[in-house]
Amino acid sequence: MLKPGRHRLGWARAGCRATEGLPRAVLLDINDGGVTLARELRRRGVEVQALVVPGTEWLAAGRVMRVHRVPVLPDGAAEWLAVLRQLADRPGVLITTSDAACELVCRHREEIPSALASFESATSVHLKLMDKERLYAIAAEAGIRAPWVRPAADRATLERVAAEAEFPCILKCAMSHDARRAGGHTTRRVDCAAELLAFGGLALDDGHRLLVTELVFGGENRLEGAVTVRNPAGEYVLAYGRRKIRQYPPDYGAVSLMVAEPATETLAMARTLLDHVGFQGVSSLEAKRDEVSGELVLIEVNVRLPQSWGLSRANRSDGSWRLYRAVAGLSQGPAPEPRPGTKVLLPHLDLLTLVEHRRDGSFDAREVLRSLRGVRDWGVFSWHHPAPTLAFLRREARVRWQRRRGRSAP
Repeated sequence: MLKPGRHRLGWARAGCRATEGLPRAVLLDINDGGVTLARELRRRGVEVQALVVPGTEWLAAGRVMRVHRVPVLPDGAAEWLAVLRQLADRPGVLITTSDAACELVCRHREEIPSALASFESATSVHLKLMDKERLYAIAAEAGIRAPWVRPAADRATLERVAAEAEFPCILKCAMSHDARRAGGHTTRRVDCAAELLAFGGLALDDGHRLLVTELVFGGENRLEGAVTVRNPAGEYVLAYGRRKIRQYPPDYGAVSLMVAEPATETLAMARTLLDHVGFQGVSSLEAKRDEVSGELVLIEVNVRLPQSWGLSRANRSDGSWRLYRAVAGLSQGPAPEPRPGTKVLLPHLDLLTLVEHRRDGSFDAREVLRSLRGVRDWGVFSWHHPAPTLAFLRREARVRWQRRRGRSAP
């Protein structure tokens, strides 16, 4: 059942009405990057609708997009598909901003009306690249340096891997978004066989496939990335490099501060991989440069809109408009040259990151202030669109009040 939010008349009051003839944009799930994309498309006169799950409503506050509240995936798939069938009353484009939403479209593309265009389909390679075990196998075929990997689908195999593995190493699940949702299992460093068996056993009990992989040494600032949009003709209508400065949780988390850089070798790695499998759509490849050898090692590929998508606005590469036109099949000219040195900051994550650095003694106030030089995008937080900021502050105040009441209760 369609459940529009309170702001269903938002675009009529926002000062920029939808342009006749442009397909509507339908965002599946929402993150900071999705909010940036919605604002950029509304500025161009595109009608924006968004499917939002509980807990993320504050991101969609305001009048930039029309909100449809839906249950969490995968249990809520039927409700998602019902909303999409109703939104197919006119041409539109689907843009996924979460792994779960990407998986939904891939697995149920035949049930979604053709009026809603997407890069994801039953025959696309999105699910192959999301599965890290298959990703590393594809990388080997393409001649790309990836970590050594030992898969484990049962406890007997895990015990054998624990006896043979080189420590320290990395423990992760093959489908990481499923593991986070069902059990809270995240990528972690393990320093001995006991840790591997303890954490890995819990994930196996919850039905997840495990990967024990090589630890690429170096800090989080050695994580380089390549963001691309590859169209059906195999053309890269968007391509820019980036590097992480901070992330939350530290070392194995989501970016909180990122800078645009040329990252020539990382972009070449992305093109090699994506051309090898014939990928179509938006992707963000992440690789790490080993602090000992200097070698660039593939870590993962995200095949949906990245949370740090605001960097495509900060570096003036016009990413939102170029992605939208690529999905809609509209022609476009040469891509603008990305501006290096510009940054995107996600304050609600970065504050948590800095708290962790303070706890472990690595906090440096001067270095933090220097790192903020060049920030041109603040994710969901914006002076021109204050509604999400106000919604976030109300949400935080409510949570803290409830915690305080809980502590004061007998």
